[in-house]
Amino acid sequence: MLSAHQPGNVWRVTTAARVFVLALALGRVLSAGELRGLLVTALAVTLVAAVTCILEREVPDRLIVWMPLVEGVLVSALLSTSQADAEYLFVYLAVPAMVAGLRHGWVQLFNTTLACAL
Repeated sequence: MLSAHQPGNVWRVTTAARVFVLALALGRVLSAGELRGLLVTALAVTLVAAVTCILEREVPDRLIVWMPLVEGVLVSALLSTSQADAEYLFVYLAVPAMVAGLRHGWVQLFNTTLACAL
């Protein structure tokens, strides 16, 4: 069972979720043949995911509360301002909400979901 008192285990689970969802999204992009139009957006989402993984490991616990929220807002902004049709990458928006729920519970999950939707 995951516990907030074991940050190494939660970090592994959240990193694995990010990697698997990125693999799913990139697989959908490649199978649809839309790589040329979504290359920059996919790289930007991957960069946000990588930076969030690194910061989640290094930042003190009191500041980690804001990370899923900021990640969700950044990815939402990237996908909404993309010139290409980024529907294949929308699946990544589930990751910040899932991470918020794992780390901080229902209230943070609800806040992150609302921030991603707006």
